[in-house]
Amino acid sequence: MEDEKKNRSKVAAAGQKRKVLSDEVSELKVKRKALQTDAEALSAAADDFSDQAEKLQKLTLWQKQTVCDEQQETKQRACTYLQAAAEASFYICHQ
Repeated sequence: MEDEKKNRSKVAAAGQKRKVLSDEVSELKVKRKALQTDAEALSAAADDFSDQAEKLQKLTLWQKQTVCDEQQETKQRACTYLQAAAEASFYICHQ
């Protein structure tokens, strides 16, 4: 009888832990999707601004390079966030 109670307690604890991990994974997936959407939007906006600037032909070569550098930094930051979310998701899934 006591063994059954202990087993039920262990099973319940394992189920709760699995539920918590599942919830965390789901939350990370939502965050990753949001970060992907943000990264795509930032990339598109940076490309649009660059195109507009080129059309206006009001930027010097140095300014164009600065815009490209800023675009690259924005894309790199977005990739870093996505990679961190993916690693966290992988870590949680494999615990």
